[in-house]
Amino acid sequence: MKIVKLVTVVALSSLVFGCGVFPFEKKVKDNHFVIENYRQDISTPKEYVYLACYRNRQSDYSESRELMAGRHNLWVKAQFDIGGEGYVNFDVTLDAGQRYALKRQVTDNKAAIWIEETDTAKVVSEVVTTELKIPKVVDNKIRIEQCKSGTV
Repeated sequence: MKIVKLVTVVALSSLVFGCGVFPFEKKVKDNHFVIENYRQDISTPKEYVYLACYRNRQSDYSESRELMAGRHNLWVKAQFDIGGEGYVNFDVTLDAGQRYALKRQVTDNKAAIWIEETDTAKVVSEVVTTELKIPKVVDNKIRIEQCKSGTV
């Protein structure tokens, strides 16, 4: 009898706690949108394209951000193992309730970056190209100013 109870508890626990690891999409808050950053780190070379700023400060990579809808000045960082990094700026209006994704195409030492709706793959920004370079030490001051000038 104890074995049956133990098996039942283990089975129910795995169902309840196991579902937490699946990537279920949660509902977007009212008057907000979600922007998903790009990451390819399973094989070499590693690639990251993400919002460079959050709360007007430099930000590390995160899976996604939920932000207020409207017009935004976004700084995006492209970071690649093979060719350094680059930054692009978007002046774009993003609608409430939508999910967007940062996309990229890399050719030689350049990356073309854009924003598109995840449901329709409709491009909602211009396609901006940046040269990928090894970052300079003095870039930090520039990045701080960029984040202060942005809306995120």
